[in-house]
Amino acid sequence: MEILINRHKSPYNWNQHLHNNSGSIFMTKEWLDTISSSERIPLYIRFSYEGEIVAVLGGIELLTLKGTRKQLFFYSGIVAKNKDAGLIKKCKSTLYKFARKNKYFRISIRSYDHQSYFHAKVKQFRAEPRSEYITFLNNHNNEIINFDREIKRIARKAKSEGVVFKKSSSESLTENLFSLLNETYNKRKSKGYGDYSFLFLPFFNKEEVHKLVASNNATFYYAEFQNEILSIQLVFEWEKRAYAIFMGTSPAGYKANAPAFLVYETTWALKNQKYQYYNHGGIPRGQKNEGIRRFKKNTGAIPVFSSEEVTNFMTFPLYLLNTLLSFKFFLLNLNIFPWSFKKVFISIIDSILKKRDEY
Repeated sequence: MEILINRHKSPYNWNQHLHNNSGSIFMTKEWLDTISSSERIPLYIRFSYEGEIVAVLGGIELLTLKGTRKQLFFYSGIVAKNKDAGLIKKCKSTLYKFARKNKYFRISIRSYDHQSYFHAKVKQFRAEPRSEYITFLNNHNNEIINFDREIKRIARKAKSEGVVFKKSSSESLTENLFSLLNETYNKRKSKGYGDYSFLFLPFFNKEEVHKLVASNNATFYYAEFQNEILSIQLVFEWEKRAYAIFMGTSPAGYKANAPAFLVYETTWALKNQKYQYYNHGGIPRGQKNEGIRRFKKNTGAIPVFSSEEVTNFMTFPLYLLNTLLSFKFFLLNLNIFPWSFKKVFISIIDSILKKRDEY
């Protein structure tokens, strides 16, 4: 079975293919247009067999060193017709050959909003397990029964005390969002979570938030008390699907349990608008994030498993660094030593790799 690969810069009928195959919203034209720049070129790939399109994959061609090097980057994995794991493996092998032939130095495939997970392993790709928490809304019940009792109590209490749920598509709220994201960062860091970046989505920063909201593809949902925003969430929306990208909360918001109130009210708002699901995003690694996992489960979301995959370096002279790259992954997954010990060696490796493996 020979799979052919066709690369397109024109997204003709693209979203229809995604809709038919339950493709990630991070492969839509709307998302890729938001991310695009002179160094990030949208890429639409169709896999075909005997003239029929059997799978699709959308992402970006990432240019580095003034365009002298290029990488393939995808926010989510291949979606195949009939959700066939064997077909996905063949497509992945075809993608690898395509990348080698066209001098891409690496392929990186993330798994944001990817709900077509199969054990479709190909030896050239290194896979790391990942999960996201999703509340499915298109059931036939009038009530979402999986909310934890305490979440319901907190939401009712906040509402009775004057906390108000609102939504807006005003770009002016971007500043509020980033201010509250910093508040959340400071709170988590004070609790010993260490230094981390809340801008977890590659290439998605304040400018891209503006673009996504301005194009009417995202909404700010927020909790307000006496004209003060306590907590705010940016939700990317497409074809009645919703993905919560960022949530930031003030100290007063945490005292008022605004995050629980906000998620509860947002869930109902999306359900009443006939949305299919509300994706709450993933969980960072580490035991300290167990509280986030528990919170998402208590809001009625269930874990959906996937994996992120990357190749080694594929072009000269970078492939000479593959031994170091493999050792770095080995250390990251070695649990018998504390992070303080592993960090020393990883820092040395990173200084040599010079962020070439960042994406």
